[in-house]
Amino acid sequence: MKYLTIIIVSLLGGTLFAINADIRTYVFRDVSTSFVEIIYLIPTEKLQKNYKPTTITKAEEHDSSFQYQVKLHLVLKSSDKVVLSEEYMLNSPFLLESKNLLHQFRWKLEPGNYQLESTLSDAFNLIDELTFINTFEIKPIEDKLEISPIQLFRSVKNANSVTSTLYKHGFEYEPLQYQVVDKNQNILYSYSEVYSLESYNKSKYVLKYNLYLKNNDSIFQKIDDWYKTKTKNEPGVILSQKDISDLPSGNYKLSILLFDADKRIVDSSEIIFDRLNPFWDRIIKLQYENQKDKEFFGSMRSDSVDYYLRALNAILPGVEKNEISLLRQRNKMEEKKMYLYYFWKDRFDTLCIERFKRFQKNISFTNKSFPTGFGYGFESDRGIIYLKYGPPTELISENQDSGAFPYEIWKYNRIANGQANVRFLFYNPDLTETNYRLLHSTCRGELANPKWELELYRKVKEEYDGANPVEATRIKSSINRRAREHFEY
Repeated sequence: MKYLTIIIVSLLGGTLFAINADIRTYVFRDVSTSFVEIIYLIPTEKLQKNYKPTTITKAEEHDSSFQYQVKLHLVLKSSDKVVLSEEYMLNSPFLLESKNLLHQFRWKLEPGNYQLESTLSDAFNLIDELTFINTFEIKPIEDKLEISPIQLFRSVKNANSVTSTLYKHGFEYEPLQYQVVDKNQNILYSYSEVYSLESYNKSKYVLKYNLYLKNNDSIFQKIDDWYKTKTKNEPGVILSQKDISDLPSGNYKLSILLFDADKRIVDSSEIIFDRLNPFWDRIIKLQYENQKDKEFFGSMRSDSVDYYLRALNAILPGVEKNEISLLRQRNKMEEKKMYLYYFWKDRFDTLCIERFKRFQKNISFTNKSFPTGFGYGFESDRGIIYLKYGPPTELISENQDSGAFPYEIWKYNRIANGQANVRFLFYNPDLTETNYRLLHSTCRGELANPKWELELYRKVKEEYDGANPVEATRIKSSINRRAREHFEY
């Protein structure tokens, strides 16, 4: 069963269009009736916003909730005859941030070949218009074992609400936009249905999943397969989950072969999708690089590898923390070693081993210098800052400041990103020997707390400097209070 989508662009007055959509049609059936499921997924980032009326000023408008509205004109044809013609206004709820607009239609139809024309326009910018043409076929229902088209999802969760637009057989799903499985999705969710089980005279049937990757010659080569065995007494609803975290970027095909109990192929279905996985692409690329450097990391003991990954995890941004989390879940030592190699090779090239050894020394230093009583020293606030930016140019340690908790101020003349005159203030509100927390800094991307002085001098918080404690950001000066002086000069 083949499906075709054509886009017709209307650019009135030469205006570049902002509206776009991913429109998918899927044909399913029950015992006696076939129906088409039409899913509209409309990105909204470039659509005009209709702001909810409020009392705020125009300058503050971007902080209020807003709504998107898309006009949709549908024309369904079969054999050049109009079967249905409808107009709809698709409204999003009022939002505080952009979200895709999702809508689904489900129509019962007679067998035949169909063409669906969908014309979409931004309700607040009517010159912005696109027409999509989707074709699909509904075959006559036959009393034999069959499988439906494959539908791919971005996410799936259990649900009881049958009123949800995107609800199926006990779960709610999010469609896979443009059939692209991006770097943030590591499970391939595929959905299909098997029909005529009520008249099937065997007890079992088998589904064989085949996964293909298109090679440089534009030929799909099989790279994996797996099976599901089902009984005729089970519902013919098949939701498959496949871990694809190690699939590199590329164009893929998923096929499902339906076997009866006699191991005969009685039906099949397939779907094409794209995978974007830059993290794994880099790992694969590194397999062919400098053997000496790679062998250095490859020869590490397993416990050392986990230790260094834990240290890296303490200082990495969120996206790269996700990569390490994935490595931990998969728990394959070769992949962990390859990641360590990639991390240092990508940043320092021929100096990767030298820089890694420097990192080892810094880890050792933080563990000795910043013990916390739990975890490693490199996981403490001071340890993290030390690993990120190195030793400070100047360090001020104070535990006799009047009304203040013990604190340290680290000063850097310049850090690696080029920022000059950087300050970090750590304090010890627990009064333990070494558990200093970051309270404030001037470093871009790190914690900045304009009320740091009120927290540092919490023991004398009633001595705030200002009209009231809510608006105040400082403590009244005193001859023995020097934290701000130390921090600013």
